[in-house]
Amino acid sequence: TIDHVNLRIPTQSIVELGEFHERLGFEAEGLEELRSGELPFFDIRLDGDHVIHLWPDRDFSAPTGKNYHHMALTVDAPIEEVEEELVAAGVEVTDINETPKGATGWAPSLYVDDPAGYTLELKQHHRHGADP
Repeated sequence: TIDHVNLRIPTQSIVELGEFHERLGFEAEGLEELRSGELPFFDIRLDGDHVIHLWPDRDFSAPTGKNYHHMALTVDAPIEEVEEELVAAGVEVTDINETPKGATGWAPSLYVDDPAGYTLELKQHHRHGADP
């Protein structure tokens, strides 16, 4: 299983990215340690065992689609409820896919772009091996 993923971000977007991921329902951790210089990155806590490390980089170049497409994260709620919560939180849903295949099988998903330009797929959790 994946323990963590490292993503570079623009240095001026630290607060904005932390707030964006919190609107998605995840927790930003380590911001104080980043500010104090104790750590060179902060985390977005996905669950008890998985994080995304966000590394501020002065030379950051936004993803182009050629060097990054998307990262998929599972959500426990039905995708319609997730969409309603995101819209209410001011997060733009850029696409919806009714039957993408992922590690847990076929299940609906939606896509959002974070302030650094990374696309995140939020995929409804589905038991492994289920039919579309």
